[in-house]
Amino acid sequence: SMPLQSLITIFGAGIGGLTLGQCLRSKGIPSILYEKVSASEKRHSYGITLHPSSSERLSDLLGLDSQTLRQQIAVDRLYLDGIGQLQSQGTKTSAQDPPGSFRANRARLEELLRRGLNIKFDHPIERTLQNGQLTDPSHLIVDALGVHSNLRLSFLPNSTPTVLPYVVFNGRRRISLT
Repeated sequence: SMPLQSLITIFGAGIGGLTLGQCLRSKGIPSILYEKVSASEKRHSYGITLHPSSSERLSDLLGLDSQTLRQQIAVDRLYLDGIGQLQSQGTKTSAQDPPGSFRANRARLEELLRRGLNIKFDHPIERTLQNGQLTDPSHLIVDALGVHSNLRLSFLPNSTPTVLPYVVFNGRRRISLT
């Protein structure tokens, strides 16, 4: 286990990096997130489906009740009932979507997840790593840049990072434990 004064460096301030930052924050572990785009850049303004298994954990993590979370991030928060209903105007809910799933605006979700985190925007990774080493003191680097990240190849060519045995797919995929 790492001492609490260790700083966790997270590359990528998307949903994965922000959620990890909030989880660490809730445990009193300091982290710093590096994101290559500027804070003012508009991106990811589209709807994503959140299932109860995710939204309930996010509610707990952010200290919000589930209704408040839905009202803050629902795609239709300013219209209709404002809770991200999946079924509207003749479209049907997917049979794979469990009851309680809703449509959330990804940009608003990321905005909510940013609260209270130390994020360095407009900060390319090249400015954080020099010769494969962090310019800031840290004990752990987490690559949360997404599935198409070339971080390991580009900046750590002579290093073999430890890859934890966790895989996260779209919630609709099922994989066996073996």
